[in-house]
Amino acid sequence: MTAVTPMTEAELTRERRRDRADDLGLGALRTERGNLPLDRLDVRVDITGLVSRTELTQDFLNVHDQPLEATYVFPLPDRAAVTGMRMVAADRVVEAKLAERGAARQEYDRAIAAGQRASIAEEERPDVFTMRVGNILPGERVSVTLTLAGPLSMEDGAATFRFPLVVAPDTSRGRR
Repeated sequence: MTAVTPMTEAELTRERRRDRADDLGLGALRTERGNLPLDRLDVRVDITGLVSRTELTQDFLNVHDQPLEATYVFPLPDRAAVTGMRMVAADRVVEAKLAERGAARQEYDRAIAAGQRASIAEEERPDVFTMRVGNILPGERVSVTLTLAGPLSMEDGAATFRFPLVVAPDTSRGRR
């Protein structure tokens, strides 16, 4: 049985106060030429006991007339970890590997400078990941699959699975 729980008063109040200019949710990759539209979204969740495993697949399309680098910001469920990432562009498949942040950035920048397709995902803060995808050709479809794992939250003896669809504002930088 699946139950959909309405937002609490505190969650509703927080949403009403949010600056809509900061509204970052599932929907588009940002580029210097504009957004790349989300063409397809597929979310699959397996729950075993008190642990969830989520596979999120997003397809984007470069509707612009030049190769672009795009940045996508997406929320993570509370206490979730990214356990896998795969990008498919045309006939090229890139599987993610864990690396130290500085080394990963250097490898990504080197691939982009060489005109290769590349992607990098980095944790910006505990509940937000940023993904950059580079050299997306005009008319090209890019499919990104993320695998996440994390515990379900417990409250009043009930386990709850939540999958965020918007990025909460960053209050650590003096925002509302």
